Amino acid sequence: MFGKKKKKKEGPEDAKEENDVKHKKGADKEGRDEPPVKRRINWKFIIIVILAVALALAAGIGMTLWIASKWVPGKEEATEQVEGTDDAANAEAEEEVVEEKPKKPALYYKLRPVFTVGIRDAEGTPRYLQIDLAVMSRDEEVIDLVETHRSLLRDYLLTLFSRVIYEDLYSVEGKDELLTKALQTIREVLEKQTGRREVESVYFTSFVLQ
Repeated sequence: MFGKKKKKKEGPEDAKEENDVKHKKGADKEGRDEPPVKRRINWKFIIIVILAVALALAAGIGMTLWIASKWVPGKEEATEQVEGTDDAANAEAEEEVVEEKPKKPALYYKLRPVFTVGIRDAEGTPRYLQIDLAVMSRDEEVIDLVETHRSLLRDYLLTLFSRVIYEDLYSVEGKDELLTKALQTIREVLEKQTGRREVESVYFTSFVLQ
């Protein structure tokens, strides 16, 4: 009876304390078994980003320097002035070359006999016109063609002269217009007959209007 010890009665608080101790021991054991994970730094990614930024900055600076070196105030205007000067110089040089080339001597041929035609004035009064006409060319072959087709040329010219009005021939402008038409007529007839039209001009060597 004296050797027996009374077993202490465990209450709810004692059981809770025991469970907390066990849980703490288990947590301490787990903490010792799994060491903390260290976070690694991705140095490769950081280096790539730094290089990309450096290259972008270098490209921007290079482009800025290139644009600055190309653009100079007044450079375009100066270039245009130089080009204009060169063009003018080239044109003058070409003109000198053309002027230095000797021209062939002028050759003349008179379409004789003298042209005499009847015309009318504005009121219908009969008048007459007498013209002596000379043809000029620098090609001897063309002069020969004019002589060959002299009769045909005279026929066309007589028709032209007979259609003029007396008052139109009073002024210098009227005579010049008639000369222009005579030259055009001769060139057209020659070209149609021979394929040549190198008659340079025609002249009235005599002009009588009554």
